[in-house]
Amino acid sequence: MKRLFHILSLLFLLLYLTTSGPAAASAATNDTYPVVHIKGVIRYITYLGTYGILSEDGKKYQPVRLSRDFRKDGLAVVADVRLRDDLMGTRMWGTAVEILAIDDAGHYIGPDDRQAIKLLLARMKAFNSRDLALLQTIDPATLSLSQEQLNAWIGGYGHFILRYVEILDSNDTTLRGYALYSRELLNGIALSGNINYAVITFTLRKTGDTWQFAAVNSAPPDPALAFDQYVQTLEQRSKEKYGTTNLAEWEPSKNH
Repeated sequence: MKRLFHILSLLFLLLYLTTSGPAAASAATNDTYPVVHIKGVIRYITYLGTYGILSEDGKKYQPVRLSRDFRKDGLAVVADVRLRDDLMGTRMWGTAVEILAIDDAGHYIGPDDRQAIKLLLARMKAFNSRDLALLQTIDPATLSLSQEQLNAWIGGYGHFILRYVEILDSNDTTLRGYALYSRELLNGIALSGNINYAVITFTLRKTGDTWQFAAVNSAPPDPALAFDQYVQTLEQRSKEKYGTTNLAEWEPSKNH
């Protein structure tokens, strides 16, 4: 009788492991499994009754445990996950992953954002103080610029304020994105008001341990929105993502 009980217990355990999701196959965490950063969308897998993450490059991931806050089909997320290809089960939709950190994509602030903000704030500082040496340190394209040319470039403007930054794509040596900033016309009156907004695209490149501007250009306007509406949209995104529309006041930026 005792032998039969042991056999039935073993059969029950095997049945549980083969019909459960990836969490059942192994609850152990092993730091040797690779950690990757993914951007994607939460998908509800109807036929499995579970949630997965479909990455931007089309890869499928199945979280071991997904918080209720993120169980929303269509939610864009970013996450740091540990690949757990040791976890097996019949209810598998993609590679099993252990979530280390996850956030709504609209609220996520990563190292790329921070690096871009750091250089863009330095650029605003150089313009505000007309500091040619600082500008040349971060932007090689200005190495041939004279102080007189910098003054003429800035003109009668001051109070340059970085309002919003968005990273479009990145790798280990290049960051590409766009930014909203404002500047104020000093000692003058403009028909459209003294505060002027502009959107720029930028490319940052890393040489050795140093990041610098590789390109800065005026961004074309969004054809779907009037420029004032576009500015309001970007400022609203900044409030939601950074909690402010003046990134010099954003708390992490004060540590740079």
